[in-house]
Amino acid sequence: MDNEGVLRKRVRDWLGNLGIEPGDLKVYIQALTHRSFARQINVQSRGNEQLEFLGDSVLSFVITSYLFNKYGHFPEGRLAKLRAILVNKKTLSKIA
Repeated sequence: MDNEGVLRKRVRDWLGNLGIEPGDLKVYIQALTHRSFARQINVQSRGNEQLEFLGDSVLSFVITSYLFNKYGHFPEGRLAKLRAILVNKKTLSKIA
């Protein structure tokens, strides 16, 4: 079995152990694979950075929408500071 086949099997088995039936295994592989690792084992994958970018954008949008709806009377600068506090790594790691 080639490296890509091994990776697909490992991800499928891992998801199965978690009780997850993946619709599109490629998305899970991309989410779980760093580009440098994919390159190291010669597997075609865009890596997880692209999904990280998308996730960061969605999180920022959701937080911005919440703050705007709840604290829309605050000045823009204050809303921006609140958003920065909520989406930083330290805050997110506490929540996680």
